Amino acid sequence: MNKMDKYNYKYDISNSNKERDLKLANAMQRKLMIPKLGFYGFAAIGILALIQKIYTGEVLTEKDSIGLFFMYYMPIVIPITIITTIIFGICPHCHKTQGLNGKVVSFTGLSFSVSRGVSPFIKYCARCGAPLSKKAVEEAYRKYEEAQRAAEEDRAKQI
Repeated sequence: MNKMDKYNYKYDISNSNKERDLKLANAMQRKLMIPKLGFYGFAAIGILALIQKIYTGEVLTEKDSIGLFFMYYMPIVIPITIITTIIFGICPHCHKTQGLNGKVVSFTGLSFSVSRGVSPFIKYCARCGAPLSKKAVEEAYRKYEEAQRAAEEDRAKQI
């Protein structure tokens, strides 16, 4: 790979090995387990706050144990989760970070907005398109094998 190819790298499944790609995907998902737990924890606190709002009619306050936990969770765990997602989300194929790979959809009153964000739930590399989860690897190789069979059938029909 010359110097310019390093910046324009695109994943080529024909030059790859399924077993190696599965090992890389499993290692990648194992590394991203810490950021995923941070995001799941944030969602769990939000659900608990919603349940408290429904049953008691009060929003989280500084006197509630959930409110205190939430106030300490946000400034400590969320930045750590975002930083570890960026660091552990480096693609093993092109060696680049994923950047803003997530999508945030928000509904507020009468408005609807979609923006980009950081997500630890990575299936494909945002830069080179390499599969980075077990399901994505299996799906990519299934599509590749189907395309190979179709190409062989076309060649057989032409002969």
